[in-house]
Amino acid sequence: MANVKLISDPREYFDMLTSDEIEVTDVSFVSDDVIEVRYENTENFIDTNSKTNVVIAAFATAHARLKLYSVLERLEQRVLYYETDSVIFTSKPGEWNPETGEFLGQLTDELKGKYITTFASGGPKNYAYETNTEETCCKIRGITLNFRALKSLNFNTVCDTVYLSLLCDTGYPISVDIPYKINRNTSM
Repeated sequence: MANVKLISDPREYFDMLTSDEIEVTDVSFVSDDVIEVRYENTENFIDTNSKTNVVIAAFATAHARLKLYSVLERLEQRVLYYETDSVIFTSKPGEWNPETGEFLGQLTDELKGKYITTFASGGPKNYAYETNTEETCCKIRGITLNFRALKSLNFNTVCDTVYLSLLCDTGYPISVDIPYKINRNTSM
């Protein structure tokens, strides 16, 4: 996004011309002592917003992490998998379950009353599960699970791979063929 600045101090003008944070795109003389400098921020520099507060952002993140740790501590060995904002755990009648709600700071039941009957995880951000209504979900970091990818990577293949790696101490590679991929040119 283009920015405009009126400058009357030669040092400030020189600093703008030699800065790594901006790229000067145009200079116009407004008067004998004032110039108009049009510039853009470089890709490496992100302009700060006066309405943000790093301390509040850090506090919110730390508070969420502490809330997650308190839930993990109460669930103990029942935890099968967790990420920054989610926990998958076993549950039997009479055992403590985390309280859920709809408001900020509360945990949410992502399955809306359903429950997981089969779960397999190959590591962080790599898991699949099936619910009591026979719906399946497969999440694999770095891979968009479109129709073509789901032919090779799905609930069954993740479960089979995890099972084989436990049984034989080795898994097998799964290839996903993506014949046409459009990449955005970010260098322009």
